[in-house]
Amino acid sequence: MGQQMNRIAVVGAGIMGHGIAQVLAQAGHRVSLTDSMPAVLENARARIESSVEMLLKSSLITKAQATSAKANLTFASELDEAVAGADLVFEAIPEKVEIKRQMFERLDRLSKPETIFASNTSAIPITTLSGFSQ
Repeated sequence: MGQQMNRIAVVGAGIMGHGIAQVLAQAGHRVSLTDSMPAVLENARARIESSVEMLLKSSLITKAQATSAKANLTFASELDEAVAGADLVFEAIPEKVEIKRQMFERLDRLSKPETIFASNTSAIPITTLSGFSQ
């Protein structure tokens, strides 16, 4: 059937990226979150920990789910470390076409050929991004 998603990388730890990483980790996926700005990555770590604790205190997740979510999530300061061996790379960087183009070119070089790329774009048409990593 479909490709197994054993390892997922989320590139960009801002508002959307850290939330995407948290949801994927809570769903049982091994996720590596990265950002080019160390302070943003550290802030994402704190926000995710706070969010998981809030979900636990509100009885929206169990203690086992909270522990699993934290265990499934790693934080990588280097892009190549985050995407190494990833089956899916989820891009969540700023909404600027040139920055996204450069990122997809880097991801294409760093990722294995069968890696699936996804984008969190909301303002840029996906057809504009679709040819970046060819």
